Amino acid sequence: MQVYSQASRDADKGATIQHASPVIDNFCHEIKAACAGFGTDEARLNNVLGARSVQERYLIAMRYPEIHGKQLVDEITSETSGDYGKLLQLLAQPLEYAEAQLVRDATKGMG
Repeated sequence: MQVYSQASRDADKGATIQHASPVIDNFCHEIKAACAGFGTDEARLNNVLGARSVQERYLIAMRYPEIHGKQLVDEITSETSGDYGKLLQLLAQPLEYAEAQLVRDATKGMG
């Protein structure tokens, strides 16, 4: 079973990841458009982030700040809240960071 994307494993080994592509750029623009203006288009965010593979979400998280000057997880945090916001925050970052966040949240306040 592959939990982490190949790009994530390659990046951990020091490889340069080609994350710029018209498809990934389009996903980044869709996310920005969903967050623009008054309110957030949650259905649009669901379609972009929820329907992507681990590999695609990894590449989106890498590319988003290059295009829009803000980390994707920070954009999602500022635009969403509650359990829905937490879910999208987990989807908006590489899997290893999401898992680290889950462990941190689970152990917060312990000894």
